[in-house]
Amino acid sequence: MKWEQDTRKYSVGKILLLGKWNVGGAHYDSCVSRDDNLKYCSRCNLPGIKSTLGHYATEEEAQKRTEEAVNHWISKSEL
Repeated sequence: MKWEQDTRKYSVGKILLLGKWNVGGAHYDSCVSRDDNLKYCSRCNLPGIKSTLGHYATEEEAQKRTEEAVNHWISKSEL
């Protein structure tokens, strides 16, 4: 797994790649209130796992949560 900067338009954050596949990400959520401390959203693009994994105070915390979800999916996938 490897984290890369997300270069899509209007996106601030990083995407998690498993080989060449985008399996998740950690992004700044501009829809959250300015007073809210949880500004970073953790997302997962794998089947069987909900897409939004929660909001976190730092990008690193959101990345950690995404990695945990992907590792869990890999361990249960029996590949």
